[in-house]
Amino acid sequence: MEALAILENSLSFTKTVNRQYEKEFKNAYRGATVYARKPPRYTVRDGQAVAIQDTVQTQVPVTLQHQFGVDVQFYSADLELSIEAFSQKVLEPQIVQIANAVDFAGLSLALQVPNVVGTAGTTPGTGATAQAALAVYGSAKAMLDKTATPRDGRRNCLINEDAESVTVPNLAGLLNPTTSISKQYTDGTMGKALGLNFSMSQNVNVFTAGAQAGTPQVATAPTPATQPFGTTLTPASGQFTPNPASSAQTFSVSTKGWTASTQIFNGGEVVYFANCYMVNPLSKQNAGKLKGFVVSGPITSDGSGNATLTLTEPMITAGAYQNVTAVPTVNAAITFGITAGTASPQNLAYHRDAFTLACVDLPVPGGVHMAARKSDDQLGLSLRFVAQYDIRTDLFIGRFDLLCGWAALRPEWAVRILG
Repeated sequence: MEALAILENSLSFTKTVNRQYEKEFKNAYRGATVYARKPPRYTVRDGQAVAIQDTVQTQVPVTLQHQFGVDVQFYSADLELSIEAFSQKVLEPQIVQIANAVDFAGLSLALQVPNVVGTAGTTPGTGATAQAALAVYGSAKAMLDKTATPRDGRRNCLINEDAESVTVPNLAGLLNPTTSISKQYTDGTMGKALGLNFSMSQNVNVFTAGAQAGTPQVATAPTPATQPFGTTLTPASGQFTPNPASSAQTFSVSTKGWTASTQIFNGGEVVYFANCYMVNPLSKQNAGKLKGFVVSGPITSDGSGNATLTLTEPMITAGAYQNVTAVPTVNAAITFGITAGTASPQNLAYHRDAFTLACVDLPVPGGVHMAARKSDDQLGLSLRFVAQYDIRTDLFIGRFDLLCGWAALRPEWAVRILG
């Protein structure tokens, strides 16, 4: 229980996102896939006649790929310490490392976010005036509004140490003070501005875009999809089925005009297609900005400068899940959201439900000196500790383990703020 409390206090990004600890996950194992559910979306009728819609429940797969742990040894005499002393001497150094590993893995989900503001190589929050410093964060806030991200007090902005060093003094008069000064030191909380809860993390991922070389265009107009990726519940059958009905849930666009035989993408870059605009998810109105799409996996152009781009999100032009005004036409120009070859911190503005952490119980073994597991539904976490005594050295060998998986639940409810 003491270790779980330390873990909760040591988390930064993870404590601000959706965390799902479900009893139904109890038989899961490392490498297994569990499913996080997204709320359904509907279209609105205008008129007296009934227009019945199916309730399409979508699930997002979450692979339990991480079993984070720290293994230590300590003398039996250490067990005679008070819980406070034992916590400080033995527990805290271990749990802080686990917390950092969980946060770092979660922040890698930034590479699945299609919305980008800022300039690679320029630290956000830089500006001659507070208004100039605020501009990039204002752009991030506006992007969240364009994607109908809820304004429910759960919008956050997490930046790295460099961005914090310039943002805090430049926005000192705009960041509201927290209720406790000590809290600023324990969890990195900076304050609130523009409806965003600002905090700092040293685990913000750094990404370098590929060459993106050439003058690329669309070679063949793609066929729009009808549903988002994931698995959907078909009311008639009561069964969840993959959508599309394929294990490879990617959307492909044939392109041309690249520099021949060049690795043009590393995977995680954002591309835009001419005249392919994003729409407001609720009103379906043109949001006035080109829709960003994330390129998955490394992609190399062929000897003629052609390449098939695999996108992590489909293009949907009608219905409840419409996300673009139209698919790109042949010869439509392709532009980029991140400068090629520039290492850029992927700071994030996001809603709590943009990302999710699924945490499951690990089995508690028998035949050892100590074995315990503490799970907390409210925290969405489950932590196991096992220790065995070595009579030869009077040492206990102990291990903490946490089994979890990350997924981008609603990546459109997040914005990368480049640094």
